[in-house]
Amino acid sequence: MTEWAQSSEVLRASEPGLPLPIPSSSILDEARELRRPAPLFFLSYCNATWGGAEGQRGPDRWVIKFFNDLSENVAQLVSRPVGSDPGFMDRSMPGGVHWTDELLVALSRCRSFVALVSDPYLASHWCRMEWHAFSQRKVIRRAGDGETAQVGIIPVIW
Repeated sequence: MTEWAQSSEVLRASEPGLPLPIPSSSILDEARELRRPAPLFFLSYCNATWGGAEGQRGPDRWVIKFFNDLSENVAQLVSRPVGSDPGFMDRSMPGGVHWTDELLVALSRCRSFVALVSDPYLASHWCRMEWHAFSQRKVIRRAGDGETAQVGIIPVIW
């Protein structure tokens, strides 16, 4: 982010008529990501074996239904910018692999952690790591951010 801020200062300081430096796309992507509203909740669940191909893992239809219903209910209660999702649920990452940047950003910026607690959830090293990462993060209120940081873990017996 520092590089982007420095590039912006260079843009403002440039003389008229001279070519302006263009920030790299990765810096612009990072700036866009920081401006995008954080999800209000992060849904943590234990991957179950899908009924499809053997060994393929992902959320079962009840987890997806729960997430969609919760997202719809939260969206009715809280105004959000058009196109921003009220919650985050990873649907693509199989269990037991390194976390994606998208998951890390959502986990670090969300306000609440909703855990679908079950025996497999409690036995999962990755699910416990998500819970721990959320509970140990440091929440810093940004200057000018009129929103309060409602942080909490919401366990749901699944």
